[in-house]
Amino acid sequence: MYSSYVASNFDYCSALYGSASLALLAKLDKLHYQAGVICAGVLHGSDTSKVFQCLNWKTLSQRRNEKNVRIMFKINKRNVAQYICDIFDKYRNPATRLLRHSMPYNIPTNVSIRLLKAPVLNIIKQWNNLSQLIRELPTISSFKNAVRSTILPNINFIPTTKLNLTRSNEKILNRLRVDFFLKEHFFSHNFIGVTDNKCPCGSLENTKHFLLSCPRHTDDRTNMITALRQNNLLYDENIYTNRNDQVKYLLYENTLSRDSQNLLLNIVLNFVRSCYIHPLRI
Repeated sequence: MYSSYVASNFDYCSALYGSASLALLAKLDKLHYQAGVICAGVLHGSDTSKVFQCLNWKTLSQRRNEKNVRIMFKINKRNVAQYICDIFDKYRNPATRLLRHSMPYNIPTNVSIRLLKAPVLNIIKQWNNLSQLIRELPTISSFKNAVRSTILPNINFIPTTKLNLTRSNEKILNRLRVDFFLKEHFFSHNFIGVTDNKCPCGSLENTKHFLLSCPRHTDDRTNMITALRQNNLLYDENIYTNRNDQVKYLLYENTLSRDSQNLLLNIVLNFVRSCYIHPLRI
């Protein structure tokens, strides 16, 4: 809902307002972040990049950059009004053959920094920064895909919005993925009342310790491993040789079918629920 009906409004005239001061743009970034916190179900203060990665969202700056280069693609293909082409044509490199390091458009060297941030020159700068291979793609669809892959690197897990999870399980998973669920996480964020980052067993209470080794949850962990093994979902210890890889498998594995992925995560999240429920975290 947010991506379709709200975030799209941030793109309206973004080529023009994108040259505004960073202080003004930060106000929009704050709204975008707050929406991400609500949609992901994580706590305010979670790392911005991790929140957006959980949702597979772009930042507003990335959205503006993507739209700007799409505009330039249409200008170069003459798919816009002629008067718009005329504005950009006067900056076009007149060279008949582009050399290895030459750019398709020339940006004047004697302009002020303020003018350099103006819409036209800002868009040209972003276009020049694209590789020649991307600039010369024949269709808008192939161009969009290429730009999207450079702006938003492919994530190695399935966002919770595409999984069949209850809302409370979705929130738990996202909070584990953004590292804002356990005592060590709260301690590192200076939460009031959290005086140390130790588990009652004496070890650091981080995700790896909680999922794989805390002796307080041995019985629940045994039940989780048994359920995973019965459904052929338990990781192969010959492949996932260290505990970091095992944690990534339990929280991020994306090579399974969608049904198997849902089952894996539900088993893991049932384990989390059985041994670590707190009103603040769900």
